[in-house]
Amino acid sequence: MTPEQLAALVSVHGGPLTDAQVSAITPLLDSDNRQDQQIAAVLSQGRTRVERHLIGLGDVLGGLAPNGGAWLDAMTSIGQQDPNVKWAMKLIESNTLNVGHPATRALALAVANAAGGVVAQGVPLLLALAEAPDPIDVGLVSDALNMAEGRMPL
Repeated sequence: MTPEQLAALVSVHGGPLTDAQVSAITPLLDSDNRQDQQIAAVLSQGRTRVERHLIGLGDVLGGLAPNGGAWLDAMTSIGQQDPNVKWAMKLIESNTLNVGHPATRALALAVANAAGGVVAQGVPLLLALAEAPDPIDVGLVSDALNMAEGRMPL
């Protein structure tokens, strides 16, 4: 991998590449048979984005089974002292708590860290419901590499 190719892939990736990524991508850069689809797949591994996702009681009970009820009870108890949690529980009851909203995610993580136990175990599972794969488009990889290699972008 040339320094130009590395810089192009870092730009597309949005940050530095790991040694494992560089090792996996280097053989895919053969100028006679460059494999942009596979390069994009390597760069996309583990990438997620947070989307709007509404949850309700069923999501909690099913997603945290067999501890969903205990999680709801613990959060209801916390809500007796914390008005933000109290109102978040109302949103769960009406199937409208958006676990993709940044403020909701921050509150949930803070409560999980403070409460521990079943709450701390359940929060990441519920927040994960709003996470979706975020693959890097192969066209972006191709264009970046073509420019780095002095070829015309398609």
